[in-house]
Amino acid sequence: MTRDEVKEIIMIMTYTYSNYKPADITATVDTWTAILSSYQFEHIRAALHSYILSDTKGFAPTPGQLIDKIPIKSFDMTEMEAWGKVNKALSNSSYHAKEEFDKLPLVVQKTLGRFEVLQEWAGMEIDTVQSVIQSNFIRNYRTVLQREKEHNKLPTRLREILEAAGAKMTGIGTTVNNTNKLLEDIRGQSND
Repeated sequence: MTRDEVKEIIMIMTYTYSNYKPADITATVDTWTAILSSYQFEHIRAALHSYILSDTKGFAPTPGQLIDKIPIKSFDMTEMEAWGKVNKALSNSSYHAKEEFDKLPLVVQKTLGRFEVLQEWAGMEIDTVQSVIQSNFIRNYRTVLQREKEHNKLPTRLREILEAAGAKMTGIGTTVNNTNKLLEDIRGQSND
């Protein structure tokens, strides 16, 4: 958002909320511009309209409250629909778990964690899968969805930084695992 767009948002808030009178309008605009710079004006304006229409307390929103009202990437799959996809994948996962895992939506993959989970579940009794495993999956799916929603509220640049940091940490873990394997191989050769 630009400074002028933030001014428009602040103006709407001052007209709508008679008790909203920033002490220093320049500082307020500067602060809001810094916070909202990576968001689109249309999204913030729509979020403000949504906030105004649903507000019953009579106080102007904070930037975080507006960000919270921005419609984020839709997760139109219910818990049971997600479980249905997993359940279908299980029917072919004894020998083709990797292929079935790759067909699943990303959010379901994140919930499962790794393709080997499908293999393990495919080998279990159907009653256990349809009760205990299903309830655990649904609980984990809710958690992953909430985490995804919170992650998507972050400005794009911050998400990119976090993802890059996560990739570096994953790389560190891989390097440690590879180093440990190499050490085991060396020890095995020296014992021969």
